[in-house]
Amino acid sequence: MKKVYKVIGQLAVELQARNMRMTFSKLNERLGKLGMAHGSNRGLASAVAAAYRHWEREDPNSNVHDAIASVFLDRNGDYAYENY
Repeated sequence: MKKVYKVIGQLAVELQARNMRMTFSKLNERLGKLGMAHGSNRGLASAVAAAYRHWEREDPNSNVHDAIASVFLDRNGDYAYENY
């Protein structure tokens, strides 16, 4: 599994448990601190969508992919994981 998928999944579950949301910009900042920043939010959106598909396929009975879908927002405040 790509390390970034694991980080995105873990962060999504933590944020969902706190009923919080995060924009792609803030996620990119957070990943940058871990040496995993993406050059653009569009590139990051693709990584978030890939992480969603990864968790949906690898562990469909967990809530990780649902957390990813409900936590990360684009610059307009929309749930954008489906668009990439």
